[in-house]
Amino acid sequence: MNDEKITGEVIGREKELYSIYNKMKNEKRNGSYHCANCGIKLFESETKYESGSGWPSFFQSLPDVFETKTDHLLGYARTEYHCKN
Repeated sequence: MNDEKITGEVIGREKELYSIYNKMKNEKRNGSYHCANCGIKLFESETKYESGSGWPSFFQSLPDVFETKTDHLLGYARTEYHCKN
């Protein structure tokens, strides 16, 4: 079990990310979605759909823009996608 304490900074960051994702989830304009960190184009708006998960979802990314990392910490495979940059 991880004994690391959750700090106010982490909680603040989680709230900030939720706010950003909530705005992105409700975004309906045509265009493209870019990495907030480096600016690389990741998705086109035509590939966005409502998954019901509460987070923005896309059925296809642009080619060669993501790397993945898989862990089994919870007893099953979880794959994280992150910008290659």
